[in-house]
Amino acid sequence: MDNEHYDLDIDAAAGDKKATVKRLLRYALQVKRPLLFALLMLTVAVATDLAGPLVAKRLIDVHITGIEKPWYSASAGDRFAADYKDASYKRADHFAPEEERSGEVRVLQIGRNYYFVPGPIA
Repeated sequence: MDNEHYDLDIDAAAGDKKATVKRLLRYALQVKRPLLFALLMLTVAVATDLAGPLVAKRLIDVHITGIEKPWYSASAGDRFAADYKDASYKRADHFAPEEERSGEVRVLQIGRNYYFVPGPIA
């Protein structure tokens, strides 16, 4: 067994890189449909992997830390209005561009507590 010799250059006689690539392409063309399907599924898998962080970013930016954006007085029946102490307020990003805004207030989160500030803050 000590006399065994492994020749790592044994495939060098099989041809150059160009010939190897041609052989691989001929083989790939025989299984074209499954190969294309596999590439499509790989693309879908990568896209879904990348979608998760984008959804998480939107949840954090808009729905969790969005509470600290400016709020303005709104009518009680408004779809986006939140009631607090006999008044209704709507977050600034829920106003239509032509909709009038008045009475800015802020909601601040510090730790697990929320604080209502009845006016604008710097």
